[in-house]
Amino acid sequence: MQMPNYLRIKDEEVYVRAYEAFLSIYPSIPHETPLDQIAERIRQRVIQEALNYYNKTPSGGSLNNCKGHWNEFSYLYSAHSSILNQREDLYIVKMGNENSIKFWQLYKPNARTRFTDFLETLKQRDLVMRCSTPDFVLVRRSVIAESIPHSQELFGEALFDGLKNLYKKLIDKCEPEDVISFISVKTSNRPDRRYQILYEANITKLASKYIHSELHPLQFHAIGTSNESDSEVFSAPLLSSLPNIEGPIIDSDSKILTISDLDAFWNKF
Repeated sequence: MQMPNYLRIKDEEVYVRAYEAFLSIYPSIPHETPLDQIAERIRQRVIQEALNYYNKTPSGGSLNNCKGHWNEFSYLYSAHSSILNQREDLYIVKMGNENSIKFWQLYKPNARTRFTDFLETLKQRDLVMRCSTPDFVLVRRSVIAESIPHSQELFGEALFDGLKNLYKKLIDKCEPEDVISFISVKTSNRPDRRYQILYEANITKLASKYIHSELHPLQFHAIGTSNESDSEVFSAPLLSSLPNIEGPIIDSDSKILTISDLDAFWNKF
């Protein structure tokens, strides 16, 4: 039997390549598997393969790091397939991390001038505003239509590379009205994750006050496996609106566990 390409060993520890493991194992997972269980199914398979070939389990750190990627990849592929079937006017794009793109770089330079001027004013006072990038952005399909990998393309590396890098096609391309919403995925039970989403929403909506008009306000939605504590945190007001009160900061907090849930989610827009 050939050793899986997603396992490697270093200093007697077994490590997992998240992307290769997802591409290899995901097609064998039953279609009806809830989205929040896919990462665990992949994890179990990876552990079994590591035991078969190395007689040891992968390092805990490697598996924990992979889990976040597997959740992200499963939501990415499912959202791509769902929105192509449900909407002709919108599309969801996975964002890169903060080192590869700042969220405001999606907008045309002239559209974001007021916000970048604001950032420059902060810089002159030795202040910096950094923000992790939301997981996804929902845009008008017309700005990205020619670059979308369509559903007839076979599941595999070529399709996924296209989906992962699609955000690069949006840089400097969007008018404010083209950017409908940022979307973050909540699949972790860690309390700090909910506050990260809250921070992303506050910063992106602060930026939108310099970029968007009242006719085309920016939205921010959370999807995934939220609980009661998440919902309470997400009901906070927009900080930049105080002492006037705007909110809640998160426009919706939707439990998305199946493709049917995703299909229904697009009706919000």
